[in-house]
Amino acid sequence: MRRSGNVLLTIVLAIVALAGVLTLDTIIVNAFTTENLSAGYDGRSELSGLVDERGVFKEEPDTYASLQKRIRQCSENTELNILIFIAGDEHWGCSEAEIERYNDDLYDETFGEYTDGVGYYMDLSGQSPAHDDISVSGKAAVIIEEEQANGIFSALDHYLPKSGAGYGTGDIRDAVEVFCDKLESYHSEYKPSNYKYFHDKEAKTPVYVFVKDGETYVTTGRAPGSKFKRLLIAELIGTIVGLVTYIVTRKKYKFKNTSNPSVYVAREKSALTERSDVLIRSYVTKHKISSSSGGSRGGFGGGGGHGGSHGHFGHSR
Repeated sequence: MRRSGNVLLTIVLAIVALAGVLTLDTIIVNAFTTENLSAGYDGRSELSGLVDERGVFKEEPDTYASLQKRIRQCSENTELNILIFIAGDEHWGCSEAEIERYNDDLYDETFGEYTDGVGYYMDLSGQSPAHDDISVSGKAAVIIEEEQANGIFSALDHYLPKSGAGYGTGDIRDAVEVFCDKLESYHSEYKPSNYKYFHDKEAKTPVYVFVKDGETYVTTGRAPGSKFKRLLIAELIGTIVGLVTYIVTRKKYKFKNTSNPSVYVAREKSALTERSDVLIRSYVTKHKISSSSGGSRGGFGGGGGHGGSHGHFGHSR
């Protein structure tokens, strides 16, 4: 009966300890959550649109106006900023890195950094191979991932010209409309995940984008769920290592109760005849106090450009 009582007590204590660890981990994770930099979507769809550097629709102003209207309607439907840039001769010979940087800069200059949106660079500069780029910012980074980006590129390949091939204005018009259709489709299918994050590992100052309780976060630190998971794994590993060390040590050495030194003393034959305190050595430790109170402070490097607030998906054709 006593043995079963001890087992029950052990189980209860283990449950209480586990609950305490989980609670402490949650407090620690929430305490070290970094600032949310997300600027979201301000609802100004009139900022979204088409930049036609190539001059595809120069002779078709009505078609151009129709596409502008379609893009802005897509912006309202998805609550994302949308900018489609059709590259012309000025961007012939640009490298993939230069295209990505330009796409980021153009988006940030138009909508601001850390906002929710998509920048699409359509390469009609004439270089071979042509390189298209999708830049995602804020919430768009968790709506459009590699699978969705590949779906967009595959759909547009039916309309956009292969390297060096000719094209008509109707092809480019259809490509823009299909791009908007795909964005609306992915937005409607998107299911917010509490701890889903995006990380641009190539950026000098990477940021993480994730959704927590329906709110989009852009931070310089990992999502709370990711931190929590790593903390639990570290604690589990530490517990296992400690348990193994204890078992190995216990098998190697025999633990006995500490002996009482008083058993070696014959009290009736021991007596103190003199008591005194003698100072044998003296030590003095000196510390130099710096007279300078200045210091340096680190911070997050913002300011647009290729700072890490965008994700990229490239495609050559």
